[in-house]
Amino acid sequence: MGRHADRLKKRGNVWWTWFYVSEVQPDGGVTKRKREASTGQRDRTLAREAARRIERAAVAIVEGPEPLYVEDAIASYLARAEAGGRAADTLAYYEKKAKPLLRVLGARTEVHRLDMTDADAYAAKRRTESVANATIAKELGLLRSALHAARKRGLYRGDPAWCLPEDVRGAYVPRDTAITHAQYLALRSKLSADRQDYLAAYCGLGVRHGELARIEARDLENDRVHVRGHKGKKDRADRWLVPQEGVLAILRARAMCRPVGPLFPEWANVRRDLANACEAADVPRVSPNDLRRSFATWLAENGVGELVTSALMGHANSSMLRRVYARVGVQAKALAMSKLPNLTTERRRTKGAPGGRPVDCLRPGGIRRTQRTKRTGVGLENSGIQCPGAESNHRHGDFQATGLDAESTVDLAQSSVVAFRVSR
Repeated sequence: MGRHADRLKKRGNVWWTWFYVSEVQPDGGVTKRKREASTGQRDRTLAREAARRIERAAVAIVEGPEPLYVEDAIASYLARAEAGGRAADTLAYYEKKAKPLLRVLGARTEVHRLDMTDADAYAAKRRTESVANATIAKELGLLRSALHAARKRGLYRGDPAWCLPEDVRGAYVPRDTAITHAQYLALRSKLSADRQDYLAAYCGLGVRHGELARIEARDLENDRVHVRGHKGKKDRADRWLVPQEGVLAILRARAMCRPVGPLFPEWANVRRDLANACEAADVPRVSPNDLRRSFATWLAENGVGELVTSALMGHANSSMLRRVYARVGVQAKALAMSKLPNLTTERRRTKGAPGGRPVDCLRPGGIRRTQRTKRTGVGLENSGIQCPGAESNHRHGDFQATGLDAESTVDLAQSSVVAFRVSR
């Protein structure tokens, strides 16, 4: 075997290897380049094995993984999401966000050729179509999730962070629309009798739009109603509720008329009808989810705990309740502020003082003094009279000792001042 048969050559005491690799150029062409590397071995047999490992590793790095196209990455992600038990609504949401990705980026675009420039171009294109940054972020977020999943399976070797440019990133800001009870009554007056039942169910049960459509007569049991969650949220969303008498009467009446099938059939154009009724009632425009938020807000304003409200709404924990649903109305805020102490009274008057004048406890030089006085017949035995300052005494009532009449109180205050001056 010749020296170059196994692609080895000696430099000093160490064997080196050489080989050719094929590099794909940006224009699609292929170029062969010669590479050299040290085996780090002095023994020829060991160097030969090391050379084979070095060549295999170098070829794998240069040639890269198998081609991965945008449509394949997204399709694989959606398939795994469905197999993982994601809800049908969630899968439909993914498919909706995937359509503009395939259209703008190109379904047969190789993902390893995409970078931040392509993400910026995608965002610019979508803005020309009057799409908000929040929607663009959701679409590119789907692509990033698909590339993350492909990377875990070894199909993608890049960093998916490029998918979200800085100018489209942003924190999720949930809606905060919730109506008051007075607005609820105004809205109710603008709806038909049948739609009034829907409104009462949304606000009285706190159910999702799809959950209301799944309530049937068989779900009523005495004074309870079974709310069924959908696939993907079934375990935590299935719950039994005990509605108010008025809402329960609506459920029973509809169960008499509809013994089979949903008590609340699908409300077509629910958003449009609610918008028209809100405009007629002069209340904020609401959706079914805003009515669900109103349910949570009313409970929060009346002191119902977060864990209880979360259980009523079918949430696994209270984090979603705090972030999205529970809102505190203006009236509840005003009531809470009214419970603050009076902050405008400058001095507190001691009850029973001569002329209604407050009793001042002096604090010369800002020094805190304690005068212990033993007096009999006035209900004070070995008591420490603290003089932390007139302001503090008037604010907290430190000087209002129980069992002292007005004359004794003034006398005791004066004796404390005299004792302080003598000590000076």
